[in-house]
Amino acid sequence: MKLIPIPGRLMAGAGLVACVLAAGPLQAVTPGGAAAQRAAGVWHTSKKTVVSLRDLAAGGKASGGQPVTAPAASTVAPRRPALASPATAAARVSVAAAFTPALNLNFPGLASDGNRPPDPNAAASPTQIVEVVNNRLQVYTRGGAPAGCPADLNAFFGQQPGESLFDPRVIYDNVSGRFTVIIAVKSPPPPTGPHLPDVTLLRIAHSAAGDACGLWTEYSVLGEASVTGIAEGTYIDQPAIGQDRGAFLFAGENFTNGDTFISDVVFSYPKPCAYSDTCTTDFQVFRPVHYATPVSSGGTPMITTAHSYFVATAPGVGYELYRMDNSGNTNATIFTLQATIASAQSVVPPTRDAAQPGTSKPIDLDARTPGNSTRITSPPTYDGTRIWFTHQANVSNHPAVRYGAINPDSNTVATNVAFHSASSDDFNPSIVVGINGASRTIFLNWAYTDVAGGIPVSPAVAAVTIAAADPPPALNGKDTRLIAGGITNDNRFGDYSSTVIDPANPAQVCAVTAQEYFDGATNGKWATRISRFGAPGC
Repeated sequence: MKLIPIPGRLMAGAGLVACVLAAGPLQAVTPGGAAAQRAAGVWHTSKKTVVSLRDLAAGGKASGGQPVTAPAASTVAPRRPALASPATAAARVSVAAAFTPALNLNFPGLASDGNRPPDPNAAASPTQIVEVVNNRLQVYTRGGAPAGCPADLNAFFGQQPGESLFDPRVIYDNVSGRFTVIIAVKSPPPPTGPHLPDVTLLRIAHSAAGDACGLWTEYSVLGEASVTGIAEGTYIDQPAIGQDRGAFLFAGENFTNGDTFISDVVFSYPKPCAYSDTCTTDFQVFRPVHYATPVSSGGTPMITTAHSYFVATAPGVGYELYRMDNSGNTNATIFTLQATIASAQSVVPPTRDAAQPGTSKPIDLDARTPGNSTRITSPPTYDGTRIWFTHQANVSNHPAVRYGAINPDSNTVATNVAFHSASSDDFNPSIVVGINGASRTIFLNWAYTDVAGGIPVSPAVAAVTIAAADPPPALNGKDTRLIAGGITNDNRFGDYSSTVIDPANPAQVCAVTAQEYFDGATNGKWATRISRFGAPGC
């Protein structure tokens, strides 16, 4: 057992000991059961520290004496080299039947703090909504009022000199009743003298209970550079988090400090270890072919599944389905490329960025970088039969939302499209699916512009209920706008949004979203909007 304290960070509360996590060498994943990969590499977690959001909000300090600091400058995700663009997709299809969801809650989230862009993400418990954006965390009541415990994530995670913390994500475990927050870490260049054996790759925090304003336990995930191949002076960008009953599932990109892409990575982390203050385990790290987003198990409470999954887009081809076995037993975890699935509605990147009224600057959608522009950034939902996902794509020379479902038993996929109007540009989608017995309720959240209609960036939601085995219908012109956006000269949009099932509604016909837009009242600075929508009264 190896204890790795964070310099300058003190452990608060007796009985908290380090959780040591080890693993073996990272390897590329290849298809086929016999070729399923066991990774190698030694990973650890640092000493765990207790932080109270109420104390942090009231006194300006976290446990361990770290002062609250001003938010670090926002980190803009590096761009990969452009790839050849495939042919455009077929023409848009007709409007499908969908119900108009009731907006049971629609309120302003965190707004511009001078950094750009925002990456809004929210999670919901039966009583609270937690939003994280860049270096800030805000807790709201179920009615949308601030709960009185805002947090600077730099102070919350004990930011060290020269570190940059960015791209936070938050998730709620409806079985344990806990929130979890992760955040990426970019450390300063390595010293010229003796080097530390470990590289800080990710910070994680878990709430002690369902009250997000109460105590949290936070710590760092560290990689041993000499064994993992995760070199000193590199970091994990665009971290994503999903979950099943037994484990948290993670994905991200490994970059050098000079923002040169190295590889995509995935790993799992057992929940019994995550929630324990006395834990020793191994966990393994894998390198998929493309950025593979972890799939969250659906259900309230969460369903039990035989396998864990990750999904990646393969521009111009379709999708890659990865299967992880034994995600909660890290000594035995196996990660396999189960199938590359061709799609009749091919994964075609947007041929251009999203046009905005009142300015010649389009919203940057990475249209020249297919791997980024079609990336699945919202955790898909596994309903026990199919895996539901969404991403940006090209439809009739417009950026549009494509969503669909993969059947992991047959390795087949069915997809369809969603957009506001025939003249709109639609982007930055997220999805979640409610399991309603023999039915499924699909909730989508995205943003759109419409130059012909004079509509600046505006956030929207849509929903449809189908039979469990039905193909996904087109959702065109059936969206509900959350708020009218304002004219802006800003062309940098955040990299993701979020949609989650409201756990206070056991019928799973209500969802909670977080999305970005530009606020006309502040001369086009970014703002975020949070909604709870679905069946009336949920």
